[in-house]
Amino acid sequence: MLTLPGILDEIAEVAGLKAALQVARARGGTKAYFGERPTGDNWLVKAVGQETALIIGKHFSSGCGGLDLEVPLGPAADRVRIWRQIRIRHAQGQTKRQISLALGITGRTVQYHINGHRPIADAEFELAMSDGDVEGTEMAGTTAGLADAVAENAAVAARLLAENEALRRELDQLKRAYGERAEGNQAKPPVQRAA
Repeated sequence: MLTLPGILDEIAEVAGLKAALQVARARGGTKAYFGERPTGDNWLVKAVGQETALIIGKHFSSGCGGLDLEVPLGPAADRVRIWRQIRIRHAQGQTKRQISLALGITGRTVQYHINGHRPIADAEFELAMSDGDVEGTEMAGTTAGLADAVAENAAVAARLLAENEALRRELDQLKRAYGERAEGNQAKPPVQRAA
């Protein structure tokens, strides 16, 4: 079975893997409040449903009313990191082979991402998510990952454009300098000497 970091492992034990992954998607990478009796519009109820939220809330509150806890990113974090690295390395001109060797993934995976497909979810994640209606949760994580990737790609593109412009200016300077030298070294017509 999948081992999850930090409190996600505890959530998986008391409420199931599906709930733990939903919590990671909803609040992963942030501090979140786990109330003793979450209701209505509470983020936890929206993420896992009322019944499961009560189980998780009861587990973490221990009669103290609730706790603020750090929620780890969960298993999706590594996929997103790899996905970003594929995009960045591709933009830098690395070959599919160089990217796959550097990241420890297959060339087919690299090609899949270069072609613009979203990250593929882990089989265990898919299995955990398939046994109920989890409207929007998969897309929420993918959308956040895409937004980050777009921002990183925009930064890489801006840097590459700036480097390209600098190289073009340097080339123009070299052309001018070479042109001036070429004009100075032109063969002068032979001097006619009087006989």
